[in-house]
Amino acid sequence: MSTILENLRQLFKDLSTKKGADPADNPSEMNALFRFRYTLFKELLAANSELLGALSDMDEKLKGEQVFGLSYINNQLSKALKHSFQMVKSLNVMSGAKYRELYGALEAIHDNIKAIIEERKAEQAPHAVMPYGQITLKDADWAGGKNANLGEIKNHLQIPVPEGFAITTKGFNDFFAYNDLKEAIIKQKNLIYVNEVDLLNSLSAETLELIKAKPLPAGLEEEILSACNRLWGADQHVLLALRSSAVGEDGDLSYAGQYLTLLGVTRGEICEAYKAIIASLYSARSIAYRSSKGVYDEDLAMAVACLKMVDSRASGVLYTRHPYDITNEHILINAVWGLGPLCR
Repeated sequence: MSTILENLRQLFKDLSTKKGADPADNPSEMNALFRFRYTLFKELLAANSELLGALSDMDEKLKGEQVFGLSYINNQLSKALKHSFQMVKSLNVMSGAKYRELYGALEAIHDNIKAIIEERKAEQAPHAVMPYGQITLKDADWAGGKNANLGEIKNHLQIPVPEGFAITTKGFNDFFAYNDLKEAIIKQKNLIYVNEVDLLNSLSAETLELIKAKPLPAGLEEEILSACNRLWGADQHVLLALRSSAVGEDGDLSYAGQYLTLLGVTRGEICEAYKAIIASLYSARSIAYRSSKGVYDEDLAMAVACLKMVDSRASGVLYTRHPYDITNEHILINAVWGLGPLCR
C-alpha cells in the first residue's frame, strides 16, 4: 500500500508543485486528480484502439483483394491523424506537458503524408460533364460512387441504365475556384463548434445560400446544356432527377440521406438545381457527421448524377425479404400511385 501511495505522490508531483501542497495530504483532492488522469488514460487507450483499427484496415486493403480509391485513403488517414492527435494530447495533459515535442513530430508526419498524396493524386476527370458511356467503376474518384456504378453497369454488364450524364468533380472544383468559395467556406467553418447547434445551423444556412447565389462558370453551364441537347434535342418537356454522387459516398463512410436529391427538374432549372445539390455538402447534418469522423473539408468534392425520369405509374420500395421480421420470407412492397412526393 505504501508503494502505491508513493507512486501516486510521484504522479501528481508536477501539479502539487504548482499548488504548493501535496495532494496526498488531501484525500478528496487526490481522488479528484486520480479520476481526472484515469479519464485521460482511458481516452488515450480508446484513441490507440481506433488508430490501430484504421491501420489494420489499410493493411488489409494492401492485400489486393478489395477495390478502393483515393477517397478511402483520405478518410483513413484523416482518422489516423485525428486519433494520433488525441493520444498526444492526452499524454501531455497526464504528464504535465512533458512530451510537447510529439506535437511537432505529428505535424511533420502530417506534412509528409500530404506531400505524398499530392504526388499521387488520382487522375482528374477529362471533362466537367461526362456521358455514362465513358465512365466505369475505376473512375469513382472523380465521378463519385453512384455515377461510377451506373457506368460500370452500362459498359461492362451491358444492362440498360437511365439516360443521363455525370457532372464530375472537375465541375465542382471549377465552380468553387471561379467564385473563390473553398477558402471562404473553410474560414467560416473554422468558427463552428459542432456542439453549439444554433451556431452550426446558422452558419450552415449562410453557407448554403452563399453557394447557391454564385454563378456557374460560362464553360461549365455550356457543357451541361450541351449534354442535355445531345441526349434530348429540342424536347423541353424532359424531367430530370439530380442526385448527389459524392466522392467516398456509400463507401467506408455512409452519407445516406444527408445530401439533397431533386426530382422533376426541367432543363431550364438544371443549373440552379446543380448548385443546390453541391451546396448540400454543407448542411448542418453533413458538417457534424464529417467532424465526428475526422474528415477534412479541404478533401471535399461532389459529382452529380443527372438522369432522365421515367413517367411512373407507381413508385415505392420493394424488400425481397421482410426488413425486420427474419422469420417472414414474404416480399414486402410499399408503393403509391404516381411518383410520390417530389423532393423539391
